[in-house]
Amino acid sequence: MSQYIQAGFIRTLTGSSGGGPISGVNINIVAGAGISVVGTPGTLTISNTGAEASTFDGDSGSASPIAGLINIFGTVGQNITTSANTNTMNIGISWTTNHAVQLGNATGSLTSSNVGEDGMLLIGANNADPAFALVTSSSGSISITPGANTLDINVAGGGIPWSIVIIPTTMVTNHGYITEGFTQIDLDLPAVSSVGDEIRVVDAGNSGIDSPWRINVAGIQAIFAAGDEVTGAGGYVEVVGGSTSGNFSTICLRCVTANQYWVVESSIADLNFV
Repeated sequence: MSQYIQAGFIRTLTGSSGGGPISGVNINIVAGAGISVVGTPGTLTISNTGAEASTFDGDSGSASPIAGLINIFGTVGQNITTSANTNTMNIGISWTTNHAVQLGNATGSLTSSNVGEDGMLLIGANNADPAFALVTSSSGSISITPGANTLDINVAGGGIPWSIVIIPTTMVTNHGYITEGFTQIDLDLPAVSSVGDEIRVVDAGNSGIDSPWRINVAGIQAIFAAGDEVTGAGGYVEVVGGSTSGNFSTICLRCVTANQYWVVESSIADLNFV
């Protein structure tokens, strides 16, 4: 090499940046960061000594750079996206609905729930996605007031709802009835009831008659009390008339067999089982 240099074959050496004329007969090759230069007689070995990864392992499989390049892409249909700028790679979640809850599924993607409104709760369903829904009280026995990120729940009236009745009425479960009028009022048991349901009857005391109310049973229904019972169609329980007035009489019935049996839980009256 020194002969070629002296003969004028190499006069200037230029690098990726910078350069200049050859000084003397030697060319010094200096290693930069991550580069190793090793010389032996007749051989000059330049190697990459940096910590760059040659293989990238994933949850499944692995990837190796090709021509120094490796691609990082989001998985189609699984809400993952990537964006690159200079030396930064950003990985994020996309295709989601603002203010919704993200739901997983067997394909590995995400699904947005419906957007909840004031006071809504996320409620599950068998083998289906949960959804936001309002809490309601089918019997009206609970007062529910929704608000932004709040849900105010109170027992309405502090107990069961009450109705004033002056005509024959088919009763509903978990309800109270106040009888008013100047003739006996027929009250029919509900056809549908659940164990633990209750019914209350109270006379307002302004009828002036001895037997202001009668509770009728039908079909397979029955009403039981200690030592007394009434069963089947045409049967009934009423306040005993005659010597004892039924004014202000009360009774509380409790369902012990769904759609069928009721027990007198308490009463303030002389009762007649027919």
